[in-house]
Amino acid sequence: MAPAAAAQLSGANPGDPKFPPDLPGRLGGATLLETKTVSMSASQAAGMHYNVHNLYGWSEGVATVAALESVRGKRAFVISRSTFPSTGRYHGHWLGDNTATWDDLYYSIPGILSMNMFGIPLVGSDTCGFNGDTTPELCTRWCVAGAAAAGGGWWWCCGLG
Repeated sequence: MAPAAAAQLSGANPGDPKFPPDLPGRLGGATLLETKTVSMSASQAAGMHYNVHNLYGWSEGVATVAALESVRGKRAFVISRSTFPSTGRYHGHWLGDNTATWDDLYYSIPGILSMNMFGIPLVGSDTCGFNGDTTPELCTRWCVAGAAAAGGGWWWCCGLG
């Protein structure tokens, strides 16, 4: 890696939203925080996107719930991958794409329980996995685990999906 890139990755440019000092690993080692999302330096009414990234997705969920309830006249069912404090009041949370592996089944359980502790009761993962081919045994176990979670995907296991 070039010295300039290494300096950027270590947070050597204070205030640069593309390379914060605590740059998380994502997308198999992508080096930019803004990979597959809005640029972190984009300007929004509430400030720089870096500061409002999760609020952006949360506000879309809140607006969708409000619009659906206004149009339909009854409670809306909305799930989102983006969370922020008070998410559980408005919509549920989906853990995101996973693979049809025993490891992803294993890690979906603490993911669901963590979101429950954060006040989001409706949480779920892709039952049986989204990427890859599942096996009958793995899918059965995933349905068992999903039945215990409010948004765990039990509807798919019952043939309702």
